[in-house]
Amino acid sequence: MANTLRRVVTVSLALPFAAAVVSCSNSDKPAVCSDASALKTQLHNLGSSQSSPSKLTAIRNDLQAARVDLTQLKNSAKDEFATEINVFNNALTGAESALSTATSSPTVGNVANTAVATKNVVDSGRALTAAVDDKC
Repeated sequence: MANTLRRVVTVSLALPFAAAVVSCSNSDKPAVCSDASALKTQLHNLGSSQSSPSKLTAIRNDLQAARVDLTQLKNSAKDEFATEINVFNNALTGAESALSTATSSPTVGNVANTAVATKNVVDSGRALTAAVDDKC
């Protein structure tokens, strides 16, 4: 009988612990966490893009996708991470402008400016996602 009671107590103590572990799954993380993860993927794509006149379309696509990811992250973050979001947004706007110039006039200098602007996007995006990761 003591053995049966010990099992009942052990199981009854284990159940709340198991429920707590299950309730701390990824689905309990705020949406901003998954949005930051999506942005990280785009940043990886941008970081691995090589700037050349033939790659400008790929860079444009990556910047557009990063803009979509930023909008999603901004909506889910509400007022959190405003500083990091603004820095990233400004870098993204600068890269879009540099890309537009390089597309209309693909000189070595304009393509190089696009590369620098794209690096700024990647760097500011990494700072943004690191800030979000601290909350996830």
